Amino acid sequence: MKKTITALSVISAMTLLSACGSDDDNKVEEPKFITATFIDSEVAGLEFRCGDDSGLTDANGEFTFIENSSCNFKLGGFDIGTTSQLTEADSIVTPYDIAETSEKGVKIASLLQTVNVNGDPDNGIDVTGFDGGVLPDNLLSLDDDEFIEQLEESTGLVAVSLDDAKEHLDNNVGQSKGYHSAAVQTIVDDVRAILPEIEKANYQSKLAEYHAILEKGDDSNNADIETLTALIAIAEVVNEPIVAERLDIEQTEFKYTEMLPKVIDSVINSAQANFIEEQQGTTDDIAALFYSMAERLVEASDKLAASFADENYVAMYDKSGSANITYNDAHSIRAAALVLASKLSTLSAYQYGSDEYVIPQQHQAKIDLIKTSYQDFEFNIEYIQMDMDTEYSLINISSNDFLNDETVGRLRAEPQYLALAKKALTDAAEIGLMLDLASMGLAPEEVEELEVYLQDLNTHLSAADGSADPLVVIDGDLTYTVNLQAFYSLETGIDRNDFTINAYQDCATGDQWSEVLSKVADDAICGTDDVLNSDGSLNYGKLTWLTWGQDDNGQSYELYIKGYSAYNDADFEESPTSTIDDVLMSCMRSDEVIDCREL
Repeated sequence: MKKTITALSVISAMTLLSACGSDDDNKVEEPKFITATFIDSEVAGLEFRCGDDSGLTDANGEFTFIENSSCNFKLGGFDIGTTSQLTEADSIVTPYDIAETSEKGVKIASLLQTVNVNGDPDNGIDVTGFDGGVLPDNLLSLDDDEFIEQLEESTGLVAVSLDDAKEHLDNNVGQSKGYHSAAVQTIVDDVRAILPEIEKANYQSKLAEYHAILEKGDDSNNADIETLTALIAIAEVVNEPIVAERLDIEQTEFKYTEMLPKVIDSVINSAQANFIEEQQGTTDDIAALFYSMAERLVEASDKLAASFADENYVAMYDKSGSANITYNDAHSIRAAALVLASKLSTLSAYQYGSDEYVIPQQHQAKIDLIKTSYQDFEFNIEYIQMDMDTEYSLINISSNDFLNDETVGRLRAEPQYLALAKKALTDAAEIGLMLDLASMGLAPEEVEELEVYLQDLNTHLSAADGSADPLVVIDGDLTYTVNLQAFYSLETGIDRNDFTINAYQDCATGDQWSEVLSKVADDAICGTDDVLNSDGSLNYGKLTWLTWGQDDNGQSYELYIKGYSAYNDADFEESPTSTIDDVLMSCMRSDEVIDCREL
């Protein structure tokens, strides 16, 4: 049933992964010439080479390039940097765009402002005729103080300080690129500064810092602030370790260095969150936390809706313009956030037993082990004892006790969890219907399929009676007829009351589950002394590898536990009062009706 709750994730993921294609792969397209402006104010007289095109920026700082070209810039022969491939969106190029780091970008700005023949960078910058040969080759890689010293010594001019250069550059970048908010620009500038080592940054601390800047606001009173606030709130939820550990956040091709302000990549990754099959031991406290996070996601979605009530509104965040957030972008992110909110609230609706099952516990024991090694081309087996300090959890060593706990898997009596889950999914489906899916890189047949699915989902969730308008889900050769409204109801939702469960662990004849060995391996282990084959070799099927090491002579060895993983299974018997049929109404494989319980 994964498709039921994850189909909408396609919307957000495809927003950033879309690519423009051609219906005719053999068609030869004419090169597209684009005019851009180099600014720290408009810079005139700067040498540029974009592929085969070269020249000087004109009085307005303009230059021309063929789309997808990289452009190198020189100051009187002195190389100051090269852009990545430029597109039509790159109508403004700045020192930041040609520098590997923001620090180097500021030094380029200081250099240009210092040699400006106009003297006042506010009236434009003119570097025509400057001889870059007087500059040290390593000027831009020098430390700050040495950079200023060498710049003044080589040019005979009073250098513009790095602080003044940065202030002038950032003001002009914001104005030229259309930032609506100084607070937003502050964050974008900081993002630019930490991009080279973004993965080493304290992510939670950065998000909190940005949140504080946006709360303080500025004089713009602009929706950009509310938009970025909402996006960061989504990112904060997705990046909570307690969420990341329990949801499988799949990575996409979205890169930090490309468009981090388009909301920190985890916002997009959240759209592809799927349940991890392995139980992670969610407790009551964590369930309450999940629910509060779901509420935060809904609140963030509402903020985005308010900011993007006008379909022509664009939030501007990226230095190249490629990460500006459009109406379609914002509402697709809303849909992704609401799908995640629905999942978190659904998780919160169920009980998961005592903390005792999942809190790590320590154990000390003297264990009989088998040590194997090769020496002088001979395989050696030793039987040894070792004192060991181990850490384990009860859910790992005796999952049968967890599953047999009558409190595990029961719905909580409070209705708000399933109510929020249902509403969030309903709202996400409604959002999906108003989006331009064709602009997201989907193939026409995929757009058609998704539109039909979203329409069916919306109709079902909005119906007065979900059983009268069920949702039909096709997954390969299987077809399910489902009533999600019944699933989101305390009276008919599927939980432990629909089954009697008998979970157990099996060992081979003559062997038994070993509590001590299980605590050492943090797994259910059947202990055994029958570890040899008839020819005297080790029966590795009866052993559990523990670790390897080297002795004082540098000889490598491996250690094995005298035991093997228990077979864990459970018998489920449907209770007489089961409401499974209310939720999973019918199933078909190909054209044959089958019992849904067989799946």
